[in-house]
Amino acid sequence: MNGLAALVESDTDLPLNTGALFLFTNKQRDKIKIPYWDKTGFALWYKRLEKNKFKWPLKEKNQVCWVLLYRF
Repeated sequence: MNGLAALVESDTDLPLNTGALFLFTNKQRDKIKIPYWDKTGFALWYKRLEKNKFKWPLKEKNQVCWVLLYRF
């Protein structure tokens, strides 16, 4: 969790406790992690697909890819 938080803080100007969701996937695109703030601390949602892959936008190396930003 601390590693994902460090990536968000170093690559964006957004504080982690804003309600924004930050999505991370592996190279195979069959696993996804979503750390989020739930008003009492950080929680982590994790999903592993048995078949198929997550659709993911293409990006250049070391570039942050903004998909959608929703506040809850």
